[in-house]
Amino acid sequence: MAYRIKLDLQLFAGEKTEKATPKKKQDARKKGQVAKSQDLSGAAILFSSFLSLLIFGGYIKERVVFMFSDVFYHRLQMNVTKENVMVMFGDYAIQILLTLAPIFLVAIVMALIVNYAQVGFLFDR
Repeated sequence: MAYRIKLDLQLFAGEKTEKATPKKKQDARKKGQVAKSQDLSGAAILFSSFLSLLIFGGYIKERVVFMFSDVFYHRLQMNVTKENVMVMFGDYAIQILLTLAPIFLVAIVMALIVNYAQVGFLFDR
């Protein structure tokens, strides 16, 4: 004859039955153990980047057209030396950074805003 022993499996689930005290919550926050959604941050950054492309699209187009026209008007007759190529790459690197700066700034600002909205002001070590 098989005897069944009744066990309350909730006792073994490992879940807390009582709410955390404010001190425990504060200690967990100091350790950096806070609830934060990576999906919300990613979605907000992606959405704001697309919006910044819509807003700054004209500016980006002007800068790209300027870089291509600079090649055709000024660089085709240039002597190809190590120094000239280094100067040209340096100029174009600065131009590309200036072209992409608005999108980078919008993405960084949006990331800071979304993280602050989720977790508040918290420095993690």
